[in-house]
Amino acid sequence: MAIFTKRIPENHFCIVNLNNYNLKVMIKRNLLKFFVLVFLGTLLSLLHSCDKKEGFKEIESGKNPFEYKVYQLDNGLKVYLSKNEVAPRIQTYIGVKVGSKNDPNTHTGLAHYLEHLLFKGTQKLGTDQWEKERPILDKIEEKYEQYQSSSDGKKREKIYQEIDSLSYIASQYSIANEYDKIMAEMGSNGTNAYTSFDQTVYLTNIPSKSLEKWVKIEADRFQNMVIRLFHTELEAVYEEYNISCESDDDRIADLLMKKLYPQHGYGTKTTIGKPEHLKNPSIKRIKDFYNKYYIPNNMVMVLSGDLNYENTIKKIAKEFGSWNSKELIKEKQIATELKGVENIKTIGNESAKVAIGYRLPGYRADDNFVFSIIERMLFNGFGGLMDKNLIKSNRVQDAYAYLWSNEDYSTFILGGNGHDNQELVETQILLFEQIELLKLGAFPDWLPKAAYNDLKNEYLKRIDNNEHRANEMLSAGLYDYSTEDFIQRLEKYKNISKQDIVKKANDFFKNNYCTISMEQGNFKAPKIAAPKITPIKRRKNSKSDFYKEVSNLPEEVEKQEFKDIDAILKKNKKGNYFFVENKANDLFQLEFIMEKGSYDNPLLALGLEYIKQLGSAEMSQEELTNEFYKNGVNWDLKIASKTIRIQMEGLAESLPKTLSLIENLIQKPKPNSTIFKSFIASKIKQRSDLFYKQEDLLWKVFLGHIKHGKENPMMDTYSKKFLTSVNEKDLLLAVNNFFHELDYVHYFGPKPFNKVKKNLEFVAFDNQREEKNILEKNIEQKTYFMHHQMVQAEVLMVAKSGVVHENNWVDHLVYKGYFGNLAYRELRESRGLAYSTYITIREATRKNKHDYVMGYIGAQADKLPLALNGLKTLIKRSPDDVKLFEESKTSLIKQIQSQRLKDRYIFERWYVLQKKGFERDLYEKALKKLENYSFNDFVAFYENNIANLDYSTLILGDKTAIDFNMLDARVKNIEWVDKKDLLE
Repeated sequence: MAIFTKRIPENHFCIVNLNNYNLKVMIKRNLLKFFVLVFLGTLLSLLHSCDKKEGFKEIESGKNPFEYKVYQLDNGLKVYLSKNEVAPRIQTYIGVKVGSKNDPNTHTGLAHYLEHLLFKGTQKLGTDQWEKERPILDKIEEKYEQYQSSSDGKKREKIYQEIDSLSYIASQYSIANEYDKIMAEMGSNGTNAYTSFDQTVYLTNIPSKSLEKWVKIEADRFQNMVIRLFHTELEAVYEEYNISCESDDDRIADLLMKKLYPQHGYGTKTTIGKPEHLKNPSIKRIKDFYNKYYIPNNMVMVLSGDLNYENTIKKIAKEFGSWNSKELIKEKQIATELKGVENIKTIGNESAKVAIGYRLPGYRADDNFVFSIIERMLFNGFGGLMDKNLIKSNRVQDAYAYLWSNEDYSTFILGGNGHDNQELVETQILLFEQIELLKLGAFPDWLPKAAYNDLKNEYLKRIDNNEHRANEMLSAGLYDYSTEDFIQRLEKYKNISKQDIVKKANDFFKNNYCTISMEQGNFKAPKIAAPKITPIKRRKNSKSDFYKEVSNLPEEVEKQEFKDIDAILKKNKKGNYFFVENKANDLFQLEFIMEKGSYDNPLLALGLEYIKQLGSAEMSQEELTNEFYKNGVNWDLKIASKTIRIQMEGLAESLPKTLSLIENLIQKPKPNSTIFKSFIASKIKQRSDLFYKQEDLLWKVFLGHIKHGKENPMMDTYSKKFLTSVNEKDLLLAVNNFFHELDYVHYFGPKPFNKVKKNLEFVAFDNQREEKNILEKNIEQKTYFMHHQMVQAEVLMVAKSGVVHENNWVDHLVYKGYFGNLAYRELRESRGLAYSTYITIREATRKNKHDYVMGYIGAQADKLPLALNGLKTLIKRSPDDVKLFEESKTSLIKQIQSQRLKDRYIFERWYVLQKKGFERDLYEKALKKLENYSFNDFVAFYENNIANLDYSTLILGDKTAIDFNMLDARVKNIEWVDKKDLLE
């Protein structure tokens, strides 16, 4: 018998006798079985290998209320995706489950500072000479350790000078802003980040075709962060700290958390950090924090937009899959028991106010959403208990309720401002009364369900919004919810009752609160003084190999689509009724628009504000408010200097009832002399409050004075002289004519417009009205100073440009991109002079009006001379950076290519363009112009339209903190402006 032995893979052997027929048959059968088994085994092995190579699995999916899929990579990273083809763009979030509560006790503010540093690049992005840069960065790290461990003032100063010198040397090998540049080149917008108690989140909106580039950049950024350009970014954090200390609202929030959460990170730490820790930063500690928490199994990634599920997850797994997970142990933080009610008295620089904060269960508590319903029952801007009992009845100047949910605990905050001469304790008592009404059940039976419906309608309106979808999935991921449970959490409470609310209010609104009474006074905010630094070197024309590699990645070709507005926006022959069909849901929007505002007819504008607090001849104010709210309808009044708009939205079935209620209120308001007196007093206080608000002082009072003089339409308030002379009868007479002087009616909804129009017989139009012209003063080349007690000093340079025209639109877009980036990079990044700075063009909103070129910088008072000179130099510098121009142009092209016009916003686009006198195909024309737009074209535009403009320089700051002798000679001849004179 001839026998042989055949070697089979995997060390199997087959022995056969070829002289035996039966044996041959058996061998054939067995060989067939063997090869089948080998084939199946190989196939299974390949499939297993393929699955392992992809390194992910789908763990959730759903379609209600929006479509989504959830995947998990082998390293623990969870990826949440939602397909939404409304536009060829994707909203992205990358969330890390760590925040300021996790800061080391000796280095608070660290999580927030790390967030800033994630934008500075990696070993591959942000440098083209890493091996030369690296040892210098190591030396800087060592010096900071020496700096924080030393208490000797002179020694610390010497060490900081060494840090400053090393930082300049390191900047010769780095490429500042390369992350921002590459994101802009991709066509991204809204690139930003935020840090809170429990989380740090990075976000941007990208064109769908740039997905592969984005994934590659972010994978490198989160796995290979490098801490560079440290001391200039520290300057920005110092500025942020100084700004927050000056905010009354921020100080109130910090005080509430400190008292409500003793021994817990919410109360012992603030996101911005303590000044003693910010002054003594440690790069080593930041790296330790990054290595501990920035790991895939402690992060989530969220994308919502025009994407393909399979292709997207494969791209993410390819780039993020090799990132190793680590064991992560987080200590559970528990706040100690409250030792009774805390009552804090303090002073602020704005108007007097009170706040009450209750400590409640955290985000993941089963009943957390009930407090959202309670918040809406108390305050919804319309029919809540606080709206009716406090605001509309004029018992307070303003009031609000707000649920601030965090992982471990939630805080329910009530706040308000009293009238002039109203004691803060009285305002506080009024707020407590609203909580007592909840506990006693002294509210209508239908209110909880109405509040629930209000929340649900708001939710449904935002379903097609990618940012909303992404936020929903982000919260589910960061707080470890089942996605389905989280995004359908409203359904659990659809049958909520009055008894549920009463029980919850009595269970949780007890002596677990703290009150803050902040009187208006002269609060001196602490500040961190800025050390002197040498501007870093900006290598404008350098690019890393990684930048080039990513830029050269292919992008999917997409077909550009521009909708014809006139084809979608239906209108009647006279052109005053406009309507667009809502095919998505049963919600409607309807608005009445009058091209006449508070500047043209202050009686009408003030009268409309007044009647919101009245009832009609048929219903009391409370009955009227209840009817709106029960029918699931909101209505709002928007008054500007040149327009008045009444807007309604809600369930389509409620539209006829809504129109009837609005018609009766405006044409038959019921006078009330008591409410009128209180209303006028409230408006007078509103004007006087401008005296204390830093933002309003600069942008409304000061700028309005320079642009328009005494008749300043930017104030958005009525003069004290007008308010003290007006009477109720004149207001109501003016209101009666509103529906007979309209310019447009816009309807967006599911019902055919011919059916809607039957309910609009009371509407008439006035196209013969005379328009009151707003005076635009000539801008003088002068410097103006307004004193206001504040830590920072703010500078605004403004010049009047040409009359608004669509031919300049592309030039303006490029100017904003180019000079906006230039200001940020040179004044903030390179020189550390400001937390916020920009140069832009503000286009007129109406034809025949002028555009304005503006430059802004907010800096510490001791840095004002440098900041002012830096801004002046940039705004007057002719374009000279071809690379920055190309970057700005490319970004604009991609943003316009990826924009889509949603149906509900069709009319608004038409309305904005019509007021300016622009063509409706503006975006299509702009894209064609941009594609052929050269650097020489841009320079020519600048030289012909911008170069020779005269600028007024506005400085708002504390005169006692500014060394005027250090200001440039060009601004020493200052004209002082007294804010009291402008607020009479």
